[in-house]
Amino acid sequence: MKRHRAFRDYLKQHPEQASAYGALKLKAARLFPNDIDRYMEYKSSIIAEMYKELGEMSEKNAVCDITIVGGGPVGLFAAFYAGLRGMSVKIIESLSELGGQPTVLYPEKLIYDIPAFPAIPAGELVERLVEQVERFEDRVTICLKEEVLGFEKTGEHFTIETSKGEHLSKSIIIACGNGAFAPRTLGLEGEENYADNNLFYNVHKLDQVAGKDVVICGGCDSAVDWANPLEPIVKSVTLVHRRDAFRAHEHSVELLKPSKVNVLTPYIPLELKGD
Repeated sequence: MKRHRAFRDYLKQHPEQASAYGALKLKAARLFPNDIDRYMEYKSSIIAEMYKELGEMSEKNAVCDITIVGGGPVGLFAAFYAGLRGMSVKIIESLSELGGQPTVLYPEKLIYDIPAFPAIPAGELVERLVEQVERFEDRVTICLKEEVLGFEKTGEHFTIETSKGEHLSKSIIIACGNGAFAPRTLGLEGEENYADNNLFYNVHKLDQVAGKDVVICGGCDSAVDWANPLEPIVKSVTLVHRRDAFRAHEHSVELLKPSKVNVLTPYIPLELKGD
């Protein structure tokens, strides 16, 4: 009975669906005038879809304890810890998968600053964090490919506006790092002709550069942390940076100095030539 009342209220709030429901009953009556079983089966299949939409709306409009904006490592661990405390959690992530930059940009890059792991590939770290969150799948809701546009406090909870609708939450954790991101390009003429052929903005598989001459542009952690582990498996590594000093962690720079990596500073790329 409660479900029936919810469906009735749903039709009142959505005139277009109420009209479609009325048309459906007329169509079913014309198709099966003398077969009540097929009439009910046909009608029930459409009603089931409406109930599904109603359920999704109810879930989205429920007030959760914490909404986490960002599904990267920090957001995932926050969701896990909230689950430990018995809270209902919602993760809103603009990408199509969890993990943030480690998943999209460098899944095979080793990360060295995770407690209890001397070194762990970024992709594996994300897998383990997701596995932790799955322990509380009954109280964690994940919304992918959904961008947060803004939020405001309304009474005792927040109303969060996204690219797909609204969410209600008692509190919000912002864990979006640098926000929605795109790889930084070189800004050179004709660059798009080489992209994803022999010019890459991230490394998903080390095999794609094994045995090749590799040039890395940059001086931050990402550049230096790729130059060091790539040296043993590629033909050569050249690291190009616009400054003499690197912004990477001091220890990574110390490992770079005695290596066979060819370091060019201060240089910037001006032109791309080749096939």
